[in-house]
Parts: sequence; structure tokens; C-alpha cells
Amino acid sequence: MYKTRRLLAVESSGLTPNQRLEAPNRRLIKSGITTTPDMGTLQGCVAYENAHQNRTQILRRLKWKAKELRKNEDQGPYLTNNMRVGSPIVG
Repeated sequence: MYKTRRLLAVESSGLTPNQRLEAPNRRLIKSGITTTPDMGTLQGCVAYENAHQNRTQILRRLKWKAKELRKNEDQGPYLTNNMRVGSPIVG
């Protein structure tokens, strides 16, 4: 089952949880978490972190990202300034 999640994570973003969380410095790890596009990829990252290093700070950032993704799902397909995807730009 883990392999399936990992493959889905690679297909949706191009990066594996390993690549996102084992970067050589903290800024790259933060960027890897920030650019996580969906909940499936995020779940793969949580599973990877729990199985390998179990770093509290990284798990906290993953939790924050999960809240952000859930919030965005609840709001629907919005862009910045509360514009829906496909809305005409008046200007």
C-alpha cells in the first residue's frame, strides 16, 4: 500500500517524499513541504517522516500544510482575491 501512495505522490508532483524531506538544508525542506500540491502527496510525506527520522518540527510543518490544504478544499477552486477559476478579469 505504501508503494502505491509513493507512486501517486511522484505522478502528481514529480517529487517523492524522500526528495521533499531529505534535502540538504532546512530551506529546501520547507520549500518541499510548501509546494506539496495535494493531500495524497502530503500523506506520503507524513508516512515517510514517521518511518525514518520522525522530526517534530517537520511533522508540525506537515500538519500546518494539511490544514491549509483542507481549508483550500473547503473554499473550492479559488484564486487570489476570491476569484473563481474561469472568472472574467475586469480591469
